[in-house]
Amino acid sequence: MMQPGQTTPHKTGYLPSFDGWRALAILGVFMTHDLPWVIAGHTNAAFKMYGGSGVTLFFAISGILITTRILEEERMVGRFDLRRFIFVAFSAFSQWRWSTLR
Repeated sequence: MMQPGQTTPHKTGYLPSFDGWRALAILGVFMTHDLPWVIAGHTNAAFKMYGGSGVTLFFAISGILITTRILEEERMVGRFDLRRFIFVAFSAFSQWRWSTLR
C-alpha cells in the first residue's frame, strides 16, 4: 500500500524473468557456431541443431520487450510517437552497422 505523498515508480520496461531466457537463446547460438569439442566425454555435437531456435527465441523476446515499451509509452503519454520510434530504431541500427563495418 502506498503512503500519502508517494509516487508510483517509473516503469523501465526491464523484465528480470527474461534474463535467463535471453541467456539460453544466446547460448544456443554460441553452441551452433562453436567448434566441435569433447570434455570428459561430453560433446556439443547434440546442440548444433538448436542454434536456429536460439535466434527465434531471441527475436521473440525482443519483440515482447519492444511491444511492452510501446504500450508503456502509450499508457504514460497517451499516444505512441511512431516518428520518434522510427528515428531511434534507425539511429541504433545505423550505429551498430557502422561499428561492424570498421
